[in-house]
Amino acid sequence: MAPGADIARLRVDGDAAGLYRAVDSDDSATAYGAVALLGDLAAGDAAAVGLLLEIVRRPDVFRIGLRLRAASALGELREPRAVPALLAMLSPPERGTAEDVRRRRAVVGALARIGTPTVVTELIRRAAAGIDSPWVLPHALTRLRAPEAVPALLSALDRLPPGDPPAWVRLVRALGRQGDPRAGAALLGLLGTELPAPVVRREILKALDGLPAACLSGLLDPRAAALLRPDLRDPSPRTGPLAAGLLARSPAGRAELRGALEEAVRGGPGAGLPVTVVTRCLTARGGRPEPCDGDGGRGGGDADLLARLLRDAPAPLVRRHAAAALAAVGGARAVDALTAALGDERITEAVAEIVARLPDPPVDRLLALLTGDGAAARRGAAVALGRLGCAEAAPALLAAVDGVDPAGVRAAVDALGALRYRPAVPYLAVLAADTGEPGTVRARAVRALGLIGAAGALPVVLAAARDPRGVVRARAAQALGAFAVPEAAEALGALAAGDADPDVARAAARALGRIGAPALPVLGGLAARPRPDGGPLMDDVVDALAECPGGAADAVLNRLVTDLPPGPARVRATGALSGRRVPEAVPALAALLLDDREYAGHADALRGLAAIGGEPATGMSWHTAGGSPNAWRRPAGPSVSSPGAPRRPDPRSSRSVSRSWPGAAGPVRPGDGS
Repeated sequence: MAPGADIARLRVDGDAAGLYRAVDSDDSATAYGAVALLGDLAAGDAAAVGLLLEIVRRPDVFRIGLRLRAASALGELREPRAVPALLAMLSPPERGTAEDVRRRRAVVGALARIGTPTVVTELIRRAAAGIDSPWVLPHALTRLRAPEAVPALLSALDRLPPGDPPAWVRLVRALGRQGDPRAGAALLGLLGTELPAPVVRREILKALDGLPAACLSGLLDPRAAALLRPDLRDPSPRTGPLAAGLLARSPAGRAELRGALEEAVRGGPGAGLPVTVVTRCLTARGGRPEPCDGDGGRGGGDADLLARLLRDAPAPLVRRHAAAALAAVGGARAVDALTAALGDERITEAVAEIVARLPDPPVDRLLALLTGDGAAARRGAAVALGRLGCAEAAPALLAAVDGVDPAGVRAAVDALGALRYRPAVPYLAVLAADTGEPGTVRARAVRALGLIGAAGALPVVLAAARDPRGVVRARAAQALGAFAVPEAAEALGALAAGDADPDVARAAARALGRIGAPALPVLGGLAARPRPDGGPLMDDVVDALAECPGGAADAVLNRLVTDLPPGPARVRATGALSGRRVPEAVPALAALLLDDREYAGHADALRGLAAIGGEPATGMSWHTAGGSPNAWRRPAGPSVSSPGAPRRPDPRSSRSVSRSWPGAAGPVRPGDGS
């Protein structure tokens, strides 16, 4: 029996002691796999937790790589009993090599996940005594909130080398994580100093942005606005919005932002600022970020400025951002400006989406615009009313389907589909079948028919699936998923198997999953005869099968796990079959564990077998595999089954083993030897 199947049997049996003995294997892949499976078992097995602790505590018996693997498992379990042993693993003097740093980071990561007060206290003590490198404490505290560690972190600031930006980034993130006023003051102070790299300054802004208002009283100092002014004008698309959000939290900062907006409205040198400014400068009104002065500067002044910007800015991108900021401000002035902006040809649909999300959308005004003179405003009103689900708009939308403006027709068709307005089906069917209409209009009509789902529309959608235009066929494939009948499934199968456009084929495969049981024969055929270019398509077929209930879908997934070559589709099929937890899955899942070509699916197979449990999983499967359940029960000689027994040298410890097991962090490296 293959070693992989042997330890898999032990995992399915829940045999923690057997896995512990398997860690003593001379085969490194088996030893590491046994630790990984022991960690998987430990989530619900106290004995397995104890054995992982034994591995971590025994440097005289277990190689460092195995101990690190066990440490990682204990960290995921948040096991406090592991803390003393993990701290002991940090104690040997640092060698400064990349391998040593990698190992220490693994240990610190496990400690951080456990996160007990003992961990924090001991790491602070070690930092103060200079036992660990400056990166250790910040690395742990990027996961933990421990205000008592702030003095140690501030002290570490003084010891950071200026030529190590990654170390600065870690420390800044750790300070931001603490949610402490001292951290806020220190980070603000850093903005006034020379920093080693722009990325450090951006990380400081991100850390400040995540702090609550109580930690940012320093922003109320007018000098803080001057510190943030260069960042507001930074060309980076990430830095400017962060600075704007911080400025919005204080009166002086909001004055700075208003000045920038006024300059932009006048067309001055700061005209490019609103792209970054208006997206964040007024979000305090939406509740985040919380203003430090408890006010947020509510009033109409900003709305007037933004309304002028929305009306007059030459760049459509700036106008869209101004519209979003106006929605955050709210109030009658904002609603007036947004409604008027629906007539802006370049941004009407974007503004319509914003209007539809308003707390109190102006439905009556939108209905009036829908029958008004402006083509752009009619289109925007149609989009907004469709998003709002306003059934009152349906008759006017139906009249708009006969319009001459293709963009307006598309908007009306989309809205009718969103409303599921059945009286529109005959009109949409005519539109979808009219080859004289633009392809995009016909495609939207087909999509709307699918959303409505009326049985009478099926012939039109089936015809659209044979249309020469790919955009129409793609929408037809999506729409056919709403018709749970064999005719729709067969049409989708034809598209998935033979359409020249891979995107259409994949859309058809995904739609088969929505049809359910009537699609099973078609999915079975696709699984048996995959397209030569169908790697991604097979993923969609597997996902569709996973959505289908019943034994027929189980059988097809079984066949895929057994017959597919190694690759993502087989791994996906293994996950889907494992999740069904049916005894019929056992032979395929057990056989997969014997296939050395496909390690990526072993974790799902093991969990599926363990979930099935009982004799089907632990008896028949291993009889099929042809193995012995006692492969790791050595009859004689010292072994790790007796704590304290010396471990004999591993003759393979100097060789790299490329295999990995479920839960493994990668191949075994030569440096992980004894």
